[in-house]
This record gives sequence, structure tokens and C-alpha cells, in this order.
Amino acid sequence: MAATDQSRYAHRMLRKLLALAAWGTLAFICFVSLSPMHFRPEATLESSAASQRIIAYFLLGLLFGAAYPARLIRSLMFVIFVALALEAMQELTPDRHGRVIDALEKVVGSVSGCVAARAIQVLIDRHST
Repeated sequence: MAATDQSRYAHRMLRKLLALAAWGTLAFICFVSLSPMHFRPEATLESSAASQRIIAYFLLGLLFGAAYPARLIRSLMFVIFVALALEAMQELTPDRHGRVIDALEKVVGSVSGCVAARAIQVLIDRHST
């Protein structure tokens, strides 16, 4: 296999792994957002619920942005839609509540993650040329 073929193969595999991580993170966030409180994992870090939400959605935006760089705007819109939909769906569960401030924190994390993915991609592109 030629060096360029190996590079393309490695690039494709990385994208597949990033996509798997993005969808797995989404599944975990859905579980945590909609499951009863006693099923939710407890955070081991001393941090606020707001920072946990921002970090979770930052990671989600980062992973989707990195996995699908050619579709960054679609990824961003998808992650924001998910954040808002999950927050709204919390109103349907008896022991949860959706709040506007929580939704805004999730949107901030989502946008920040997608922006970070784009910034990293720009840096990689500049370095490789």
C-alpha cells in the first residue's frame, strides 16, 4: 500500500471512529437527559450542573464537527436541535423539568464545540500545506 493510500485509509478510519464516538456520546446524553434521576450517573468532579451541561454539549459539538467537517453547519444545527428537543422532552417525564437556562447552556456548549472542531480543522489544514 502506498503512503498516500495509507494516509487516506487512516483518515477514513479516524472519521469513522469520530462518528462512532459522536453517536455514542449522543446516546449517552439522551439516556442521561431522559432517564429517571436514580438511573443517572453521579459526576465525580466538583462542578455545577451548568458546567456539566456545557461540557457534555461541547464534547458532542466537537465530535460531530470533527466527524463531519464538510457538514459543519448541518452538524451544528443537529446538535442544537437535539439540545432543545431533549430539554423539551424533559417536560414529559414526571421527575424532570425543562428550563430555558438549561437549554441555553446546552446551546452554548454545542456552538463552542463545533467552533472548536472547525478551528482545529483549520489548524490541521494550515499545518499540512
